[in-house]
Amino acid sequence: MFSGSGAHAVYGQSAIQAAFRNVNVGAQHASIDFDNSAEQYARARLGLSA
Repeated sequence: MFSGSGAHAVYGQSAIQAAFRNVNVGAQHASIDFDNSAEQYARARLGLSA
């Protein structure tokens, strides 16, 4: 969506730019690491120690 939104999407006041930044930052956050989160969830469900 970002790449198809045109040149104005790169400006800071653009709503699409803010959404892109928020998604990008969220995707980089440690809590979004799917592999680690999935392992921790499985260990908790199986009653294994962390």
